[in-house]
Formats: sequence, structure tokens, C-alpha cells
Amino acid sequence: MTTVDRYNAVYPSTLTTTVQARSKLAEPWPASAQSSLLQIALAALGLTELCGFFVIAPLLHPRHAALYHWSGTGVGLFLPVFLNLLLGWAAIATLLLGIQAKHSLRIAVWLGILLLTPAVVSYNFDLLFNGAASALTLRLLLSCGIVGAILACGSRLWGQALGRVAEAMAILITFFGIGGVLMLGQLVWAGGQARGLNREVEGHTWPDTSTATLKKQRLIWIIFDELSYRQVYERRFPGLFLPAFDALATQSSVFTQTIPAGIFTDVVLPSLMSGRRIDVVRSSASGALSTHDSQSGTWQPFDAQDTVFADALRSGYRTRVAGWYVPYCRILPGVLDQCFWSYDIPVKNRLSSQKSLLDNTLAPVLYAVSGSGLLPQRWLAGSTRAQAFQTYGAQMHIEDDQTISTAAEAALRDPSAGFVLLHFPVPHLGGIYNRTTGQFTTGASTYLDNLALADRCLAQLQRTLQQTGQWDSSTVVVMGDHSWRTRQIVTDAAALTGEENEASQGGRYDPRPVYVVKLAGQQTPARIDTAFSAVHTRTLLDAMLRGDIRTPQDLAKEVQRLR
Repeated sequence: MTTVDRYNAVYPSTLTTTVQARSKLAEPWPASAQSSLLQIALAALGLTELCGFFVIAPLLHPRHAALYHWSGTGVGLFLPVFLNLLLGWAAIATLLLGIQAKHSLRIAVWLGILLLTPAVVSYNFDLLFNGAASALTLRLLLSCGIVGAILACGSRLWGQALGRVAEAMAILITFFGIGGVLMLGQLVWAGGQARGLNREVEGHTWPDTSTATLKKQRLIWIIFDELSYRQVYERRFPGLFLPAFDALATQSSVFTQTIPAGIFTDVVLPSLMSGRRIDVVRSSASGALSTHDSQSGTWQPFDAQDTVFADALRSGYRTRVAGWYVPYCRILPGVLDQCFWSYDIPVKNRLSSQKSLLDNTLAPVLYAVSGSGLLPQRWLAGSTRAQAFQTYGAQMHIEDDQTISTAAEAALRDPSAGFVLLHFPVPHLGGIYNRTTGQFTTGASTYLDNLALADRCLAQLQRTLQQTGQWDSSTVVVMGDHSWRTRQIVTDAAALTGEENEASQGGRYDPRPVYVVKLAGQQTPARIDTAFSAVHTRTLLDAMLRGDIRTPQDLAKEVQRLR
């Protein structure tokens, strides 16, 4: 049997003779069953990866961003993806097997796949970047329906040509499935590399418990993510009350011209901790951080021993972190006495480190359904899981804020922790608070609401230090890692709410983050109008740890020196 004969046996063509068609001598099952099953398996794999590209893509990104920020186990990230691929492959393979012996149905199915492919590709990109079907996807879907109807009406005239096209599509998808095997292999490799992700790392140990004295003045470094100087201190929105930030300014040095170390947190925090100008970061498949130095143009592993935390240990301070987004415990081994970090906002395929295996397996399906807009929301409202999914990101943001606040409280109440970093997920974009009711919400909320939440958080931190008798004796640095990104993240000013648009003057971007230093014993306000690059934060903190900065005048001189 020739190659052509064997292929026609697997996918009987419309080019078979009229006599064969009428006598129905074409075999319903191929002569070579093994070859047929392999082709079907490959075609099913190709279609599965085409339809589920948005599920796979976050795990195959060369910088491994999803894996880097994943706070759960490696198995918890990869297993739901493999289960989705397996279930999708099984369903599609069953369909292809079912239409094997049905010539007309097989042609119809493969033509339908061909027509739907552009819309499927477009929708995958929508799910990765937009969260819902775009106008382009809907137009492609409508075009698919129109062309399909035309082909159905003319099937008698174009039968043989349509058969050729359908068979070509089957061959193309089969070859795509061969490439899919390589992609699947890459996923398996990446999953193996990530098997030890976020295992508990042994903290720094002191050779002598008396080495770190508890008599040192504490240095508390507080970072509020996306905290804008303009919105807090310079041009506050009418009716927005921030009493804790106002009170802090009455006994602190307020920097008015801070130059941020970047606009993205994953770049800014390594820059602040190391004191180096970093412009890009990437992760290995095992979750290890590498940074790109903007001056030398080279990549290098992030060195925990070359950070302000190592400096603090050498100065005799015990170190502790409770932070958001950045995997502090993973990238700072050996320089932290205690550590907690969390980032539970879902990956772009909607997997969350705090959800169960079942929830994470269902999450991509629910995401695809909810984003399509093809099913009425009232249908989704009938499902408890679907209801929870509608507020997925906001609820995880709330939980992050609450868990980090709890960890921050414990850190402040631990008098042995002399150098403490607290990094909070507010007032970061994605409103989770209603400043009118004073309650968390997954409903309507704005950046201004989150500013009020940040103020509430600062007030609680101050109360804790006052209750433990450590507020006056501690040096407290409060800053934003970057300012409110009205243009970099929200690219369309129309996407801002009414009050956000008004507060930002139509989306105007002001790069200055808040930067406030309350020195131990300081009771009077001061202003530092000298331009200060936040990348020098490590140098500034080192001077405080050594005791070289004791007064607002010392601070102003050091800032002037670093200019």
C-alpha cells in the first residue's frame, strides 16, 4: 500500500472515486490502526495546545515571571496545567475518533476548526492581556459564522475542494501536534526545575546570641506599593482624609523631589536593597533571581550578601521581613532571621497559590467562559465557584493585605528584630477598600480608596510601636516603591474612574513617590527639597544603621552628599 493509499485509509478523501463512494467500500477504520491512533493523538495535542495556549504561556515565558512571583509549591503551579492539557486532549481525541468513519462530518469538523482558528488565537491573546473577548475576536467569530454558512450552502458545488482543504488542515494540525510534543517536554522540564520552589529556607543564625543586642534603636523600613507624593502631600483629592500621613509629616523629614528607582516593583526592590541601578530582572526556571545592570550592561545573579540586610547583620541587627509580591524569603537566603512573603493574586491563566488543586484546575475554564461574553452572567451567577471567580483578583488582593498586616504586626511586636522591612500591597491599583464605609470590598473601589486604606495601615503600625514603647525611639522610613502609574499601567485615561481622572488631572503622571524619614527622637517637621535618587536608599539606611544620621540636619547633609 502506497503512502497516499495509507493516508486515504486514515482520512478517506472526497477525491475517492464515485464508484467507491456509492458502494461505500471505504474502510471505516484504517488498515494501520497504530498509525491512525498516532495521527489522532498528535492532532488532538495540537488542537489542545492551540485552544489552551493562554493556560500554557505564563509557564513558558523566558523570564519565568509567573513562577518567580508564585508563593506556593511548584507542583501547585504545574499540576493544574498538566491536568487541563490532559483533559482537553482526551476530549478532543475522543471527538476525532468519533468522526473517523463519518466522512461528511469529518470534513465539516475540520473546516470548522480551520474557520475558528483565527478567533481562537485572538481570544487566547485576549485572555492573556485583556481579560475579555476583544472587538477583533468577536469580528473574527462573526466572520467565521458567515463563511461557514456560505460554505454549507455551496457544499454540493465545492465538495471535492472542501475535502482537500479539510484534509490539509488535518495534516497541518498533526504537524503542529509534533511541535506540541516539544512544548510539552519544555513544560515537563520547567516543572522539574521548579519542584523545590519555595521550600522553607533556613534563616540566618547567630554564632553567639549576644551578638545582636536588643538595645539598639530599631530601624523600621515601610514600603507602600505605588504611593504617590503628589496625591498624599501636594495635591490631595478634596474630601480624602489621611490623618496618619499628616501626623507623620509633623515629626519627620519629608522628601519632595524623590527620583524613583524604576516604575515596576520587581525591578525597584532589588535596586533599593542592593543600591545598584537595575533596569531588568529575570528568573530561572527554579525561581532564582538575576538582574541586569543598566551601567555595565551585564546580567548577574542577585547576591543576598550584597544587600542592606547583610549590612544590617554585620552591624549587629537582627533582620526580619514581611512583604508582598517579591519572593523575599527565596532571594535573600542567609541574611534574614525571620521572613514572610505573600503574593496570591492569580497568574494570567488565573491560577492562585492559595487555591486548591480542583479550584486551580477549573479556574482557566471559568476564566475562558466568563471572558467570552457568550454566556449570560445570570448563568454564571448560579455557580458558587463562578461567583467566587468573578472577584478572584480583588479577593486575593484583600487576603494579601490582611496576611501581610498580621505578619507586620508580629514583626513590630518582636523587640529582637532591629532592622525590619514591611512591604504592603496598597495603595496599588486595583481598589479593595471603601473609604466611606471603612470596609474591604470586591466591588467598586479606586486608587483613592486604597490611599485611605494605606493611611489606616500606617496608623495601626504607629499604634503598635506606641503600645510597645518603641515609636519615639525607632527610626521609621516610609516610602512608595514608585508613584501612581496613571499612564504606564492604565494606558487609556478613559479607564480611570471619575474621581481618579479628576485626582490625576486627566491621567497626568507624576513620578515622585512618597519618601519620609522619622529619626529616633525627632519631634519637629523638616523638608528636603534636594533631588534624591531612591537607588541610594541602601546607602542612606547604612548610615542610619551605623548611627551616622541622628538629626534632620545630618540627614539633609547626607542627601546633599549623595546628590
